[in-house]
This record gives sequence, structure tokens and C-alpha cells, in this order.
Amino acid sequence: MKGIRLAALAVACALAFPQQVSASEDPILPGMEDPGIYAELVAMLEKEVGARLTGHLQQRGILRQVTVGIVIEPRKRRIVVDFGPGYLPGKEQSYGELFLIPLAADIRHYSEKSGLEILDVEFFFQGRPMEEHFPDDHPQPALVKRRAVHSKALVSSSHGYVALHPGGGWEFQRRAPLGLQEDVLSPVYGDELESLLEQRSGLTVSRARSRSTDPHPESTHPWEEMSARYHLKALLPDRKDIWNELPNSPDSDR
Repeated sequence: MKGIRLAALAVACALAFPQQVSASEDPILPGMEDPGIYAELVAMLEKEVGARLTGHLQQRGILRQVTVGIVIEPRKRRIVVDFGPGYLPGKEQSYGELFLIPLAADIRHYSEKSGLEILDVEFFFQGRPMEEHFPDDHPQPALVKRRAVHSKALVSSSHGYVALHPGGGWEFQRRAPLGLQEDVLSPVYGDELESLLEQRSGLTVSRARSRSTDPHPESTHPWEEMSARYHLKALLPDRKDIWNELPNSPDSDR
């Protein structure tokens, strides 16, 4: 699960980033007739991301100012955010997943409002992608010499309701900045994938999240809306190393 988290934040290559990008470096996309919008958008995003990071760190009891550099690559429809020294979320912070993924969604939203359609937002830390800082947690897959024969598969659409620390209130793990609740949508795609795996490959499929509509006893929400950790807790009550991996983490979703 660590590798999956880290892969979600991985980026393609390491670069040194200037603070602004010249409009002459890339062709202007439709809706971006004013070359000066690059510098304006970069300045706005750097200020917004810097403020958001400062607030995020303060919530964790850390008083620190971290520099933020942003590069817009309109040809690739990509924005690269490079955090300076002072911010490198590791295993104990779930690699910053709950901060960085919603932040990427908001950056895309701000960019679209400026007329720039962005497909990818990538995060670097002091000029390097996260997996270069934590190579042991993101190993390169071994070369497969022959196709393995499997009989089982696990479909994991794992986000859902969690009890937030320390108050214990139940909230979805993902925000819905565009009005779409990923926690509720992903199991539907999991149903389709499960069906295809069974029909086309003859696999026995298990699900990380329950698809039952019965109420979860602690939260009273339907089981199908609960995070995978509660389903796994019910199935494997003695395997806290799976569903309670970081019991002392200060994160709200620990």
C-alpha cells in the first residue's frame, strides 16, 4: 500500500525550476492570447500554494516558511510544483497524500479559470520527485520473464468514511472541489472491473471495501461508503498491521 500511495505522487523527471516561465518557450493554447498570463498565473499559484502549505504545517504544529516554485508547461498541459527545503512528507505523513492530492485538484481548477487546461500537476521536493527521496519505499518492479498464472484478484477502491482524529467525527477522505465525491464514485468503477476480471479472466475477485448497504455499527453509514480499513478490520481483526498501520500518527485520518 505504501508503493501505491507513493506512486500516486510520483513524477516523470527531476528538473531545476525557475520562478517564472516565458511565454515564448511554448505555444499559446486556445484561450491564452495574452502571453503575460503565464507570469500572472505563476505568481498567483505560488502565493496560494505557499499559503496553503504554511497553514497545513501550522495545523501539524510546525511553524515554517517553505519556498514554492512553479513551472507551467502548456505544451504538455502540465504544472510542476517544486517545494524548497523544509517540506518533505514521509511515511508517517502518508507522503502528504491528503494535502497534495486535493491541492493538485485546486491548482487545475485555478488554471482552468485562467483559460489554461491542465491535465497533470506534479510535485517535486528540492528539485527531485518524491520516489528519489524514498527509494526503499518505491522499488523498481522486477523484470517478469514469464507470465504468472493467478486465480485471485483484489479490487481496491479504498477511500470512504473515516473517523477523524482526535474528535472521532466521520468524514469522507476526499474533498469534492468540483462537486464529485470520489469516495462514492470509485466503488462503481470497481464493480465494472470486478465483472470484467471474472468474465474475461475467470478470477475470483475480492473487494477491499464492502459493497453491503447494511449500516456500519459505529458510524451508521452504509458499509459500502466506509473506508477499506473498517471492512478489513471486520474481516481480519487481529491484523492491525494492515488496517491500523500508524496508530500514533498525528494525522487526522491515522
